[in-house]
Amino acid sequence: MKKINWGDHLTNLLVVILGITIAFYLEGWKDENKQSKLEQQYLTSLLTDLDNDKFYLDTLLTINENITKSLHILTGATIGKTYNKDSLASLVYSIGFIPSFQPQVVTYESAKSTGSLGTIEKLEVRKAIIELYEQWYRAAREMDQSMTDHTQNFTQPYFMKNLRFDTNGQLNADFLTDNELRNILYAQKNINQLRSDFYKTLKDELDNVIQIVSEEVE
Repeated sequence: MKKINWGDHLTNLLVVILGITIAFYLEGWKDENKQSKLEQQYLTSLLTDLDNDKFYLDTLLTINENITKSLHILTGATIGKTYNKDSLASLVYSIGFIPSFQPQVVTYESAKSTGSLGTIEKLEVRKAIIELYEQWYRAAREMDQSMTDHTQNFTQPYFMKNLRFDTNGQLNADFLTDNELRNILYAQKNINQLRSDFYKTLKDELDNVIQIVSEEVE
């Protein structure tokens, strides 16, 4: 009867087990490395979008300050306060069209539709990003829509119907005594103030998310 060399069998078994273990480890390492690269690519692209959003939001805040000044002067004029008559036309034009916040959402929507959001390892980072886009940016759209609805439904139609220019090309100021205009302007002034206050809060939230994402980008 042939003697079985249990030592050799045990050694071969250990080699097989070790080989399988190493193979699983290497495969897991490659998957983890791939996920890490995808996370970095996504976060880097997202950070570029967020930086652009911040620049655009800062621009809108500056525009809003000018609109606020125009509305303050015009509402004052409707109740008899003095104003520069030569600037009346520019004041009216400045409140007739108000740009809205248009964030960069391509990277986020792409990651959302492909499931790439799951590549973000830290839950708190993923949560901050989702809240910014799904809650804060959505609220910004609703706030902008309120202003757009008011200017398109009330301010612009009123001006198109009632503004008159004299023979010298200056805007006739008789419309400032109209109570309908006074109500339109005061309503727009309140909406604009709410919008400006919200934008300032949104800017703080955006700065916070930019900081969080920046810390995760290698």
